Amino acid sequence: CFANNINRSLIRGNSLLQKVPLSNLNRIKPHFQIKISQQEEKVFDFLLGVVHHFKLNLNLRVAGGWVRDKLLNKDGGDIDITIDNLTGVEFASYVDKYAHHLNIPSIHLGIIKSNPEQSKHLETVCLTLFGIEIDINNLRIETYQPYSRIPLTRPATPSEDAHRRDFTINSLFYNLHTQDVEDYCQGVEDIKNKQLKTPKDCLQTFLDDPLRVLRAVRFACQLDFQIHPSIIQTASQPLVKQALTQKISRERIGKELSKLFITERVPLGFEHFEQMKIVDTIFIGPDIEWTQTKIKRAKDNLTFSSQLQKHSKLELSAVQKEILCQSLILSPFLENKSTSDGFPFRRGNLTLLKTKLGRFVSNTLRCSLKSPNRNAEDVARIFFGGLRMKEFLNKNPLPRIEDESTLLFVGRWLQSVHHDKWVLSAILSILLLSQENQQGFNVIQEFEHLKRLLERITSITCPFSQTELINGHDIQTTLEIPGGPMIGHLQEQLNDYLLLHPKSTKDEAICVLRQFADRSDN
Repeated sequence: CFANNINRSLIRGNSLLQKVPLSNLNRIKPHFQIKISQQEEKVFDFLLGVVHHFKLNLNLRVAGGWVRDKLLNKDGGDIDITIDNLTGVEFASYVDKYAHHLNIPSIHLGIIKSNPEQSKHLETVCLTLFGIEIDINNLRIETYQPYSRIPLTRPATPSEDAHRRDFTINSLFYNLHTQDVEDYCQGVEDIKNKQLKTPKDCLQTFLDDPLRVLRAVRFACQLDFQIHPSIIQTASQPLVKQALTQKISRERIGKELSKLFITERVPLGFEHFEQMKIVDTIFIGPDIEWTQTKIKRAKDNLTFSSQLQKHSKLELSAVQKEILCQSLILSPFLENKSTSDGFPFRRGNLTLLKTKLGRFVSNTLRCSLKSPNRNAEDVARIFFGGLRMKEFLNKNPLPRIEDESTLLFVGRWLQSVHHDKWVLSAILSILLLSQENQQGFNVIQEFEHLKRLLERITSITCPFSQTELINGHDIQTTLEIPGGPMIGHLQEQLNDYLLLHPKSTKDEAICVLRQFADRSDN
């Protein structure tokens, strides 16, 4: 391996390296050992080899989240490297030359131009080395202008760079030359105490970049940390709420919330939003008016949903978690709606968004989070399903799978909400039902009953394979009839037959289809 050719004693403590300013610096070594993987060791030795080989007068440090995660005994993931005395692009040229010198062909090196809309405020060098993605940037200080989160930058000391960051736990450096953790902002102490603080004045931190308010909530939920009271108090100030509205795009807010929604502590996150008084700043829309009752209802639904998922050991994908959270947060505005504007089991996504409920969901998610139409379709579908199942259970509190009407309703219902979303719609239906039957209603028990019923009927009726047996084109071709409403009518009749006779072959289905067509003619 090329690393064996590097004299590490020459690299560590290289006399050409600049001295690190000692003011405010807390070197952490004895009690917080960073565990480096073999791949990370290869990466660090390679980068140090670049410095040594070309006798560069600079320091290499890993910054931010990687250091934090290592101190928390988590996988460090991607690596952000900070350098001084050279630009990232200049250092990249030495990296490329050194790779050729060692005959290493597998380095993928590129440059990402500054793109403030994507939170890339500075030109960044990106490379993949030994399977690890690495970003290289300069130590810098940032100055923000009013009404903009796009900073002016200039070179900085490590201390200045640390103090410009969002939170103390993200302000740590790991010095590749000394193998020390460098702590200018008491970040290690805050990690020990599981506390989220800002390196400088909270108000200035949030006015510089108001998105940090949402990041505070997300980090607290991801890491199970406490948010310092000063952050909660500052975030609730009208000046910060105004900056959040004016400086941060809805798309950026949506992306930050997506990261929050996949954590296990979303109810706590929503509670933090309530404490910060920003629920009505984040979730907006033409028909949205938050009251304390609606905030409590959304929070309760998120809490009950979290309990259901843990008790039933549901393993939801990231996409499922996101659309379920969006549905539960909007639920106080939709729980009194009905499905009277129609939702036949064949209704497509485009038509779905033209319903009253679909338009409400689409407008709200677009205004609040710039969510794509597919999210609105999914949330609307979950709500239609939840409302329909709630109405069914109100009329049939003890549904029996032996009843043909139950098999038909549930089979159609499963098809309407789709195979990957029925459990989400089932959760919502039970929560909606609980609000109408609060006395002695056991949410977890009722959900388990419904889940078992749906699973049994799924195994009996095979609802998701029935729609694939014969499609509209097959009907048109087999019966030699033109397209039109008749195709849909026959398709629904055939679908009901197949739900009750799931073992039917395609030939048997065609035979039944001809009988339906003959009756229609008569």
